[in-house]
Amino acid sequence: MRKGICVFFFLIVLVSLSVKCITIEEIIKKIEANGSRIEDMEADVTTRIKIGDGEIQIQKMRMAMKGRDRVRIELISPMRQTTIINGKKMMVQTQDGKKSIITQDTLHMMEQTGFQNMSEFLKGNKVNVINVENDIANIEIIPESPTPMVQKIEMGVDIERGVIISQRIYSNMGVMKMEMEYGKISGVWVIKRMRIITPSPMGGLGEVESEYKNIKINKGIKDIFFEIK
Repeated sequence: MRKGICVFFFLIVLVSLSVKCITIEEIIKKIEANGSRIEDMEADVTTRIKIGDGEIQIQKMRMAMKGRDRVRIELISPMRQTTIINGKKMMVQTQDGKKSIITQDTLHMMEQTGFQNMSEFLKGNKVNVINVENDIANIEIIPESPTPMVQKIEMGVDIERGVIISQRIYSNMGVMKMEMEYGKISGVWVIKRMRIITPSPMGGLGEVESEYKNIKINKGIKDIFFEIK
């Protein structure tokens, strides 16, 4: 009996030693290692949106990114609209030619809801590593300045690839769930598909699924492509 107890506790020790320990600093380095390989990126994005029992709506757009603070989104259907983010400026131009410039204060508000470089977001908030299973680190983020829309975030990070594969964002409306799939292009892991399930203000759940095709990275997009006039 005593021998069996000793073997049992020996196995417990082996299991505990096999559990991986990793710090948030190491997780951030993994994310930055993959992300730093992307200087610019272009993709065609098709998004399917379904709210409650409503019909599926389809949006098509062309997206381009350069560095950490330049984004251009050209919505093609069901209407035409161009959005450009360049540093602290953001411009929206509708199909009738009307333009609007988003102020720096509004951009700051968007940053507080996670609209910024992910590694910077993790560095700027309180983060706890919950556990690590099969090279997936599950972490909890408590924003420095919580808002009704973002009170807490739970995130799954694939340590081996340095990418975020899941998120749960807690708000005053409920929990928004996100799942991401990736593909490897020129040695870099890039987003291929994203699925979001979110509480709808009108009741029920909203489902959003985006698929990224014709992905190109590091092709040298010109700065003028992100110019705001």
